[in-house]
Amino acid sequence: PLIKKVNVDAALITEIKNGDKEAFSLLVQKYQVRILKLVNRYVNDPSESMDITQEAFIKAYNALDRFR
Repeated sequence: PLIKKVNVDAALITEIKNGDKEAFSLLVQKYQVRILKLVNRYVNDPSESMDITQEAFIKAYNALDRFR
């Protein structure tokens, strides 16, 4: 095929590694609701769920240099 499939997440991560903070914002927007719903299954406090979700994104951001 003439059109090559692009892994959007991998492209965003490459941009983040190159210093593009907006790319990280896009990645957060893409996965925030999904992760929050998962956390809500285990935590019965909406405020705590938001804190855990935010911490997960912070940890992911700090670990991007080890992402392949």
